[in-house]
Amino acid sequence: MTVLSVAIQTDRYLYDSLLNVDSARKPVTGLADKWRATTTKATFSLRRGIICADGSPLTAADVAANINFVGDPAKSP
Repeated sequence: MTVLSVAIQTDRYLYDSLLNVDSARKPVTGLADKWRATTTKATFSLRRGIICADGSPLTAADVAANINFVGDPAKSP
């Protein structure tokens, strides 16, 4: 965990995002192949066959746990 910009920039090469942004600044697929979002809620569908570094499949529970961790000020900087 860090807030150092150099580490955050390096992470972009190590980890994929749910969504990416194209040259026109529009959201495009990343780990998610479909999504719906409003200002208060978002739903993502993960692409099939995504594997974590340890060889296990990436699950919706993994993504939700990460989002909840990052959003918790008591745990994440």
